[in-house]
Amino acid sequence: MASGLTWWWVSGLKTPSRSDPNDSVSNTNMDHTASTSLALALSVSLSSAVASAAAPQTTPQPAPEPNFQIASKWWADLWAFWTPIGWKDHLYRFNVLWNGAILAKPDMNRRSGGQGLQLSLTPDYEEWVQKFKADTLRQDDHQVRQGWNEDEAPVLWSEWSKNGWRIRSEAFAHIPGGGDVQTGNEPLFLWLRLRVLDPGKTLPAEQGQDFELILHRMVERYLNIFLEEQGTVKPPGPAYEPRPGYFSTPAQYKSIDWLSDNGAVLYTLATHALLSGDWEFIARSTEGLVRSCEWIAESRRKKNHGGYEGVLPPAVGTDNRGVIRGVWSIGWNYKGLCAAARVLEQIKHPRAAEFAREAVAYKEDFVKALRDKRSKAPVWRDEEGNSHALAPTSLAGEEETETQRAFYLDCGPLFLVFAGLLDGRDPMMQDTCAYFRSGPNHPAYRDDTDCWQRPVLEHEMSSCEPCYSWNVFLSWQLGDRGRFLEGMYSLFAGAVSRQTRISCETRGGITGNVFSAPLAIYLARLSVIDEQLTPGEFHLLRLMPLAWLVPGKAAVIRQVPTEHGPVTVETRLATDGKTLEVVYEPMFRAPPSNVWLHAPPLRDLGVVKVNDKKVWSGGDRLVAIGAASGVKSTPGRNP
Repeated sequence: MASGLTWWWVSGLKTPSRSDPNDSVSNTNMDHTASTSLALALSVSLSSAVASAAAPQTTPQPAPEPNFQIASKWWADLWAFWTPIGWKDHLYRFNVLWNGAILAKPDMNRRSGGQGLQLSLTPDYEEWVQKFKADTLRQDDHQVRQGWNEDEAPVLWSEWSKNGWRIRSEAFAHIPGGGDVQTGNEPLFLWLRLRVLDPGKTLPAEQGQDFELILHRMVERYLNIFLEEQGTVKPPGPAYEPRPGYFSTPAQYKSIDWLSDNGAVLYTLATHALLSGDWEFIARSTEGLVRSCEWIAESRRKKNHGGYEGVLPPAVGTDNRGVIRGVWSIGWNYKGLCAAARVLEQIKHPRAAEFAREAVAYKEDFVKALRDKRSKAPVWRDEEGNSHALAPTSLAGEEETETQRAFYLDCGPLFLVFAGLLDGRDPMMQDTCAYFRSGPNHPAYRDDTDCWQRPVLEHEMSSCEPCYSWNVFLSWQLGDRGRFLEGMYSLFAGAVSRQTRISCETRGGITGNVFSAPLAIYLARLSVIDEQLTPGEFHLLRLMPLAWLVPGKAAVIRQVPTEHGPVTVETRLATDGKTLEVVYEPMFRAPPSNVWLHAPPLRDLGVVKVNDKKVWSGGDRLVAIGAASGVKSTPGRNP
């Protein structure tokens, strides 16, 4: 090694855990930050007071629209994260921690045991030993940077600095031959390279990244096990018995059964059928979809379980393991029922209308019960002293403190807009959003400390599990552009590592997963191409971020799967910002009844063209397009 640097590898570091809010180092940092902020705020306030006395009054400027750069100032990047590297479909992974340590612990899987290795890398062994003895290695001091090589292979680098030198490790996991896995349990190897970078050499600036939404065959592959195991697990509630239609996590792999599992699996199967238009998959899964719909209809009619009729009986609904009549479980099963009914309608199944009627009755019975339960709910007061009833998170079996726990936000009533059971304009949903946005939990809330403290929405993102920021769907439905983009960019900036792109379940807690990234990407997709807002209709550019409409540059979203078929949209704003060219290429299997284009709220925009035909030149920004505007769909394959 150059310049006398010595590399050591050391094993035996304690497994990292969630940051402890009571940790002495954390408290010292927090106290320092608080006192510094107080002094800064006082200084700014005094300076502002002096300046305002002398400065002329000016018209306040509107706040800029949220974008990634703005959101990155709201949220510190993820810390204490780990990034898995492995091989597609393999059972195991190597986890690379935030400090570059490499952890291989296959005995976390029930198929193996007694194996494992932790490899710690450091350019300064003495300093490492001191930190090890002080038990501070588990704390992220942000000295190690990480990222991915620009290469076809997913090579993860970690970089240290020492005496002006940059020292880098590069890691890549692979199986012999580099082909597809056969058993998922074959040997998995780690390739590791260490090198010193020239201190005078500057790496290229990070460029904006494209992302693609790709519908893989692997979706079908992962769904097959649920079809094969359907009906093998008893639903987790005393009123239920084993039935052939119930979807669940296979018994071999389950942790905690939630009644929502049936609806979530049903929804995923039906959505894959709708997006792929794959007739073979639809033919194989139709019987399973029908059986699950039958189970929902049968379960709603159960009696003698107490409480409201026409609603699914109580069962385990969260990790609390309590037997409740949770809105989360009810919402997911409704969501799955509706999606399955759409599949059956598309293939003209003889029972399609039956299950569509079942969905209507399901919603009516639930909403009636929910409103009755809310009429008896406790109230909270806003800053003006107005009273609001708390929306129920459960129709039966809830605990007294349920509304004070994180699950009230993550798995509670805000989910009902995404589920389709309540409209975002409903006063109950408006009050619930207000409770989390500015309600009584806020004064005691502390940023980035305990994810299990009383929940709030911070910049439109859940204070507990960002992937459960269901409020964004309320903003999406209402067309609340500012709050929608605030939530979407909060997910990109606050729930996904800016270094390795890995996402989190909780900030400062569980990472190494893809929990939050799919929601952020789905919202980005809906902002441009949206067939979910109104049944049978299609909306283009409805909430498209202005950050994607840069003069002289193109934004391309290619071959996006939709329930009607693949769609490509390309936008290009003229260099003077006055004309927006849109290329719209649908390949509909089942054409929508209407296609609407939303002219973006660009300040200087005067003309919008779709496929070289002018469709807007001022006035109402909602424009109907179709065959009359010269836009025709390329025929796609029907299911």
